[in-house]
Amino acid sequence: NLEILSLARNQIKRIQGLDEVGATLKELWLSYNQIEKLEGLQSCVKLANLYIGHNKIKNLDEVAKLSQLPSLRDLLVANNPFYGDKSREDMKPSIVKRLPDLKILDGQVVSEAVKEMAQEVQD
Repeated sequence: NLEILSLARNQIKRIQGLDEVGATLKELWLSYNQIEKLEGLQSCVKLANLYIGHNKIKNLDEVAKLSQLPSLRDLLVANNPFYGDKSREDMKPSIVKRLPDLKILDGQVVSEAVKEMAQEVQD
């Protein structure tokens, strides 16, 4: 019953092969890889913590795919190309708009102020 899987710094390009552990996996570490697409996670119904910073995610729409993870509460996604020249603070409302159940984003508690700003995001 695998609950934590650390695959950081492995030159991974695609998320795949998690079906066997999806029912029990609660924490997945994928930072510092080559991942562009956030696919292959749909079987991870108990996944609460996903660390996927320092990858090659170019589009914020990829982050929206994580809304299919019902238990996700803690997401580290900083230092991906979709941030462009925006700071973590500037990106928080856009991410929280797509994932309103997040409690922790990029290592910081999601504040009520950020949740309110997320409702105003027009991107």
